[in-house]
Amino acid sequence: AALSAAGLEPDQRVEVVPAEGGLSATVHRIRLADRTELALRQAGAGDFLHEPGAIDREANVMRAVAAQAIPVPDVLATGVTAGTEWALQQWVPGEPGAMNSAPLSAAQFETLAHVLVQIHAAGTSDLPQMPMRLARLDEAIGDAPPPNEHGLRAHQVASAWRCHIDDGADTGLLHGDIWPGNLLWDGGDVTVIDWEGASIGSRWSDVRSAALEFDLCHGTGEGARLIAAYESASGLAPSEPEVAFWDAVAVLRLAYLPDALEPGSPDATQATRALEQAAARLTLP
Repeated sequence: AALSAAGLEPDQRVEVVPAEGGLSATVHRIRLADRTELALRQAGAGDFLHEPGAIDREANVMRAVAAQAIPVPDVLATGVTAGTEWALQQWVPGEPGAMNSAPLSAAQFETLAHVLVQIHAAGTSDLPQMPMRLARLDEAIGDAPPPNEHGLRAHQVASAWRCHIDDGADTGLLHGDIWPGNLLWDGGDVTVIDWEGASIGSRWSDVRSAALEFDLCHGTGEGARLIAAYESASGLAPSEPEVAFWDAVAVLRLAYLPDALEPGSPDATQATRALEQAAARLTLP
């Protein structure tokens, strides 16, 4: 159905293989007889964290940002088959990062920073209706905190700083999940994938959360390199309340991660250490 919707003949496909995907979608790599390669993202009620309509909304976001020269895969078609939402996209060459993978070079950080600035400055008139980042956070802060020390600390600090954050300030497009696994590097070029968490809000939500993700994956200090590259590229810097609040939100967002990894594994050890160090840096008003 996906190939037909994209104007391709289904009998052209020569190979369909599973590919690594996110928490809320299953991804298959499709190779056609003419050597074209496509990615089929599918999500339904059984997929963790999936929200109905999210695949179509993600595709519309990607089409809108692609029109503004932001590097994303081309979306060929979307649809729903037997209750499963799907999107057929261009397969993009490149290597994503992962836990304990090699850190980025200075040139890669500079490239990524400029792409993030481009995302945050993107026009929003052609975007679908988007969730507001702070509205979702208010729901999360209202919930019970994660049952671990760094989660409890982050919940306390985020709650304390929330009244210092202006709901109407700096409300641009956010990717919502910038981490090494959502960045495909092909030499010095990067393509940004997995836009399902896109929302409207403060750029510092993206930047400070991404910084913690880089510490988690590549080691403490890599997040600071991303922040420095972004502030240099944008000519902007966050206020003290913005740093304190969005750093706490970053820890709160990832507080569950060590428990989701294999106990005692290098990934779990690194994630725990990075979260504990980040939580220790959080300050109350």
